[in-house]
Amino acid sequence: MFFEKFIENRTRLGLSKEDIANTLEIDLETVNGWESGLSMPDLDNLIKLSNVFGVSIDYLLKDRTKETGFSYYTIVKEKEYPVSKGKTIALVIYVLSVLGLFTLLILAIMEPFTYADSVSGNTYTGIKAYCHAYSEFCIAYYACIIGFILSGIYLFVPDQIIYQFFRKKN
Repeated sequence: MFFEKFIENRTRLGLSKEDIANTLEIDLETVNGWESGLSMPDLDNLIKLSNVFGVSIDYLLKDRTKETGFSYYTIVKEKEYPVSKGKTIALVIYVLSVLGLFTLLILAIMEPFTYADSVSGNTYTGIKAYCHAYSEFCIAYYACIIGFILSGIYLFVPDQIIYQFFRKKN
């Protein structure tokens, strides 16, 4: 019965009859009539009540037994923001670039290396020495920097700004 569900939900939420009357902008006498079972709310008030109680209108009006396992309470789902494949790939590249740069930096710190360029006569230490001595190290270093910058731009700059940059200008 409606009046039983009305009382149950009002007390469940800790609302007084006055709270319901104020929320729905109706007379207290009308709320008393609903709670005593002498009257029923109109459609507009049923909609408002279902929102206040967080239940369906179907629940308020129908008399179903609890054995069905059916829940009348509205389940509020959080908004889902799906991540695009492009953002996922950019995130993977970003993380791999950071790990690669970190690894190369640790290598340069843990194994200090000095490179003397016989052509120019310059002496290099650290990452610059590794870059001059080993072309593979240099390729890995710059690949990590480029991956870090480009994937970072794609991840952290809003899509609208990126699209405006590449849009044709007429």
